[in-house]
Amino acid sequence: MWGRRPGLLQPSVPVPDGRTQRIAIGWVNTPSPDDARKQTKLILVKAQTGGDPQAKKAEARRQASITRGSVTDSYLNQAKGRLKPRSFAEVDGRSLRKHWKPLAPLPLASIRRADVAKV
Repeated sequence: MWGRRPGLLQPSVPVPDGRTQRIAIGWVNTPSPDDARKQTKLILVKAQTGGDPQAKKAEARRQASITRGSVTDSYLNQAKGRLKPRSFAEVDGRSLRKHWKPLAPLPLASIRRADVAKV
């Protein structure tokens, strides 16, 4: 067989929605057997105590998908009815679209004070 194969773990304990999951613990040749056993034991303990082993990854992916740029559009739609036309033009054109443009692709949860200070 050509290519690489992932090492998979499928705990017999179902997650809250009733399914069982397959969890990749690395490539077959990469981790040593001892490291793979340790990692497998940790994952199984989390699954048996009622935790969802993949929930943390899914939450991180969800948080990363919410960027400053995506929030800007919803904010501007809300602010359009609330602000006067001139104030809205300044917020839209100058502040959010021009000055804050370098922060647009960043995930909202990862923007820190130092990032804002650089702008």
